[in-house]
Amino acid sequence: MSNKAAAFALALALAPVPCLAADPPPSPAVVYGSNPAAGGYFEHDGVKLYYEVYGQGPPLLLIHGNGCSIWNMKYQIAYFRQHYKVIAMDSRDHGRSGDATGALTFEAMTDDLAALLAHLHTGPPSRHGDENRCNGRQP
Repeated sequence: MSNKAAAFALALALAPVPCLAADPPPSPAVVYGSNPAAGGYFEHDGVKLYYEVYGQGPPLLLIHGNGCSIWNMKYQIAYFRQHYKVIAMDSRDHGRSGDATGALTFEAMTDDLAALLAHLHTGPPSRHGDENRCNGRQP
């Protein structure tokens, strides 16, 4: 084996592995957080809010952390959409959603999520959140 081939094999072996490596990666054709085929807008409390819906089954609401967006939930969406109707929304002042004129509060963001579920005519969902933090970079 040449030195270049050995160095390449070593680099592959030492490359970091994402924490959800066993989960199927998102399809290259799907750009979560910027997918017109799955996305839409609605207005609540004077703010234009962006959301995406994937899959079929019981509703599952994914809630991104502070400073994140739908894009940061890409691995969760790719995994859960196999068995659930996954609903994800960019919170106000995040991602593709508009900015609020007043203070950004958890109460306002919670009201936005309830308005989204009413807009989509869905029943009570299961939910998954990201503890108000974001560890991933956004595009």
